[in-house]
Amino acid sequence: MRCWKQWLAGGLVAGVLLGGMPTMAATVDDLEGHWAEETIRQWIAEGRLQGYGDAEYAPDQTITRAELVTLMSRSFKWNGEGEVHFDDMLPTHWAYSEIASAIALEYVIGYEDGTFRPQAVVSREEAAVITARMLGFEPAPRLLLYADAEDLAEWSRDAVSALFRASLMEGDPDRQFRPKAGLTRAEAITLLQAVIEYQDDSWADISIPGYTFTSFEDSLYPIPTRNYIAVPTERSEETFTVTVDIPYEITTPMSFDLSEEFGPNVHGGWLSEEVSSFELTLDPEKSYTLTIILFAYVGMPAKMINIYLEQ
Repeated sequence: MRCWKQWLAGGLVAGVLLGGMPTMAATVDDLEGHWAEETIRQWIAEGRLQGYGDAEYAPDQTITRAELVTLMSRSFKWNGEGEVHFDDMLPTHWAYSEIASAIALEYVIGYEDGTFRPQAVVSREEAAVITARMLGFEPAPRLLLYADAEDLAEWSRDAVSALFRASLMEGDPDRQFRPKAGLTRAEAITLLQAVIEYQDDSWADISIPGYTFTSFEDSLYPIPTRNYIAVPTERSEETFTVTVDIPYEITTPMSFDLSEEFGPNVHGGWLSEEVSSFELTLDPEKSYTLTIILFAYVGMPAKMINIYLEQ
């Protein structure tokens, strides 16, 4: 499975998602009071989204499999080359090249009866599977805390669990995921925005005076993890201030833990949203591992950063 590592670049072909010709934002439109209003208006302001006209954006309208694939392909610059071998997909189909690219990259597949069903409404669990494949998520111990988890198809459970762990796809306030429900346009934009923020290479802006950083490996088990090696430069102090700046909103604390190499835990603690730095006392003769865990809105671990402090 190939892992998507590209950035959102260029303008979104908005006609795929929300209408055709650009319109000026109206004083009152169908986004007023909508739960995704802020994110959708951000996309409109950035020129990545257009409406139908007459102040209509139809945020609650569902989208089709072809529309979602095209939206993702053109947003994230998929460049796979291939052919589509489905009974209901002809080269003249308006989404043929995008679907061919997605198939070549192994992000989407068809049905057992030899069809792709481009005009079928894409379900929330189907969207989860496509997103998980695009991000290269591998199967991990399942974490399904939704009240309707039993409604998930077996083929979607790993993907839904992975997106839950990464805080990319949320359920309703009553903990319903609604796997069979059609994905709405608002949900599609919110999902893509979450993916963009998730793929932000900064993760957290970390600095430790006296050290230089190199990133050496990323992993996805048991949660998305970024690993660094920190090599000491000239220094004379044994106490260093580690500054952690989170580039996205968190609603629960993050934790940190410092352990000696092959030794016991020597320091640990919790940081609230308001606290962005903490001090660690290091022995210049020892190596350490600093682990920082960022938590999702539900209080579950969402991301982990490991820093190997060499001496």
